[in-house]
Amino acid sequence: MHLDKLEQAKIYLLAFTIQDLKDICKQNRIKGFSNLSKDDIINLILKSIPNNAFHSFLKDLEQKSLNSIISLVPKYFKKENPTKLESLQFDEKNNNIMLYFKGFRWEIYTNIEFLNLEKKIEPLRFKFNCTCEYAKDGGFCSHFWIGMIWGFRKFNINASRWDKCNLPEIFNELVNNLDFKSFYKDISKQKKLGTYSVEEFLKTNLMGKTEFNFEDLEDLTVKEILNFISESKIKISEDEKVKPVKKKLIALIKDQSDIEEFSKMLFNFKKNSRFLEAKKISVDIIKVGWGPPLNCYARLRVSNQGEEENLEIIIENNQIKHSNCHWVYHRLNFCSHLIALFLKLSNTNLSKTYEYLKMYSKK
Repeated sequence: MHLDKLEQAKIYLLAFTIQDLKDICKQNRIKGFSNLSKDDIINLILKSIPNNAFHSFLKDLEQKSLNSIISLVPKYFKKENPTKLESLQFDEKNNNIMLYFKGFRWEIYTNIEFLNLEKKIEPLRFKFNCTCEYAKDGGFCSHFWIGMIWGFRKFNINASRWDKCNLPEIFNELVNNLDFKSFYKDISKQKKLGTYSVEEFLKTNLMGKTEFNFEDLEDLTVKEILNFISESKIKISEDEKVKPVKKKLIALIKDQSDIEEFSKMLFNFKKNSRFLEAKKISVDIIKVGWGPPLNCYARLRVSNQGEEENLEIIIENNQIKHSNCHWVYHRLNFCSHLIALFLKLSNTNLSKTYEYLKMYSKK
């Protein structure tokens, strides 16, 4: 579905500074903007432009905003620019582009995940987040356009699939001419560092308890016990599947497995279940400094029975604060939320994530 004119105008306006927006108000003889916030000025502009003038206003806005933003792109490739593109990584398995920019005293992380690359005739769909000031309001920043320019070239994306706005000529020029060779790194095949990948390291070192007794089954729900049985060699009747009783299921497991075998099975079940949950969690890394020590702030969105729950994780000087929990210096038992965070961090910087986890597990 194509965006309507108001939505298109809002996307363009979000890319401007407050002073730029005030200048637009003056140019269009709009009053009452002096003490308003950025969002309120944008809403005032959208309400104040007459319908019969909106089409020409939108065209002018499109040209000004996109040309202004996209024309900044080549500067990130020059040594004299205060903020430079340091690296561009691509994870082919997840169709994920990760960009890292570095200034004198700041870092910017940009992430673009393509959702329907293979559907060549559908409008292009993607998830996008960036830690810069422009992007926090929802606008497409210059960092975003660098990633999108690389994506259009890499996958030979037809411009007709872009339905967010009209792409200016400079976009096509940069798709054809920008040189990404010294910044690009394909991480889709970079699964192992030394002995372990990040995922394998988490599974081996940070899952907490590794030995279990039959009494530990009491902590599981009936559904979880049935899932555990389905992944084992335990035999169960159809009647017991349809009308399961927790005590009877536990008795079946006790009768058909020895304690050593059971302990290994339950550990693997809990471990794999936790990772399956983690991979369903959406993680936005708001800020990260690799240090050492690692400092990170992230927001997580977790779907639970149709409802969405928002959580926060903060890491400061090796202390982990998980949503409303208290500060904990050291955790050997990572929940699905922490697993999701470190899997996301590994997409940003695989080697530093691995080194941090290695150091953390030894403390």
